[in-house]
Amino acid sequence: CRADHRCPAAPLPTPAPTPAPPAPTPQHIVNPAGCTCDWIAQDDCMFTDSPCFTACREANPWGPWGVAQAQCQGCSGTQCIDCIQEKCCFDTHCQGCQGTQCLSCRADHRCPAAPLPTPAPTPAPPAPTPQHIVNPAGCTCDWIAQDDCMFTDSPCFTACREANPWGPWGVAQAQCQGCS
Repeated sequence: CRADHRCPAAPLPTPAPTPAPPAPTPQHIVNPAGCTCDWIAQDDCMFTDSPCFTACREANPWGPWGVAQAQCQGCSGTQCIDCIQEKCCFDTHCQGCQGTQCLSCRADHRCPAAPLPTPAPTPAPPAPTPQHIVNPAGCTCDWIAQDDCMFTDSPCFTACREANPWGPWGVAQAQCQGCS
């Protein structure tokens, strides 16, 4: 009849959009056999030595480990674990920090440092000796060769590191690409 009378075809009904899956909540925690995963929403990703950690993270990919893992593309082995732990710990504890505040936050929560790109091998500089240490006015920098870069709350830390760029802080800073 439609063809004989040149009636337009009736529009097809538009299917209703498929609703998005609900956002993960503690009520959606999956507990694999023999494991209790009630900690998954607060996972800081630092512990990897239990089969239940692995099973809970695999069963609950919406948790911090799964979110961090999705951001660590192209890695393998321990490089991936380092990347996941850094992103997860940082996102869990230090989101929104800036500058030295981030350094303090990472140290307080024992977050691993962000993996640095592997530079081409360069010959090691000669080991610093006490006669190469520069002491800015009012500061004694005899610790600079053993600097663990953890303390940033003193003007002398900054002055010593700037006056002795061959130390661990200067070497690490030179390897940072895009740091602020």
